[in-house]
Amino acid sequence: MDHKKAVTSSDVAKRAGVSRSTVSRALNDLDCVNEETRKKILEAADELGYQINMLGRSLNQQKTNLIGVVVRNLSDPFHVLLLETLLKVIDENKFLAIVSEITSDDDIESTIKKFAQFRVSGVMITSGSPPIGISTECKKLNIPVILINRLVKDEKIDIVCSDNYKGTKLAIEHLLEAKCKTFHFLNIENSTYSGKTRGEAFHNILKEYQDKSDIKYDFLSTSSNTYKGGYDCAKYVYENSIKIEGIFCANDALAIGFIDGLRKYKKFEPGIDYSIIGFDDIKEASWDSYKLTTIKQNVREISNSVIERLKLQIDEQKINNSFELIPVSLIKRESVKISK
Repeated sequence: MDHKKAVTSSDVAKRAGVSRSTVSRALNDLDCVNEETRKKILEAADELGYQINMLGRSLNQQKTNLIGVVVRNLSDPFHVLLLETLLKVIDENKFLAIVSEITSDDDIESTIKKFAQFRVSGVMITSGSPPIGISTECKKLNIPVILINRLVKDEKIDIVCSDNYKGTKLAIEHLLEAKCKTFHFLNIENSTYSGKTRGEAFHNILKEYQDKSDIKYDFLSTSSNTYKGGYDCAKYVYENSIKIEGIFCANDALAIGFIDGLRKYKKFEPGIDYSIIGFDDIKEASWDSYKLTTIKQNVREISNSVIERLKLQIDEQKINNSFELIPVSLIKRESVKISK
């Protein structure tokens, strides 16, 4: 069988008419190579089909351009959206991602072992509730780590988080504009950090309004933060004759499920019979079936901030112990009943 010989950096150097060290500097984007020479080398590499041996490079340099990304609950549309954006930003910054889905504390050891074996340069822990032991173990191994949409008390760690308080305030103010007097907050039992923070903000903000007016508010819970969780809650509302006037949901998936549930059980339409606001701005929120007013998380800005902070840790070889809030915005559609 005829096996084609692998193209080496020496072959590229010969084609470009330069030294092998110059090829190495050019392919590593070092500034000491002028642009004309770099262009000639890149063209030669492309013509020959040369591929950089990333594994060999990492063994020589004792580091890699690999980033570990820890995810959990990829059934959540927002988590998928965030992961997709993170992977794009990682690629744009010339890193490669190793994605590891965590389902329980039992996965911590195997994940850390995998990250250590591949000598990842840093780790991103995404939103939701991956076991916090991941960040603790990374710190022990001096692996730079960033938490996304999650706060850990008494831990020196970099965190990037959407402004949940501001998002909740925007939602409540919009429901007040719709002349709502009765409010509900829908969340899951044993919620994530983000869900709990939104619930606390909902209580604190409306408590102030309640002290000055006849506003009432209450909480609804369900067992799943998915479409089904929202749908099941709508059934509960119907069976218990709970009056729904203005409802704020911890995420869009819950809101969308709740809308369909009330359509089935009470024949209620959002924006006509009651007002509902979600959180995240997943693509389904804009569908004609829902036209859901929601709080938009800026996943691009979150991802950009995460990669910049991780690069800073990698370069400085230290954790900066920072906390950054990423602004959110109210996306108005047609699920809020505006009085004329």
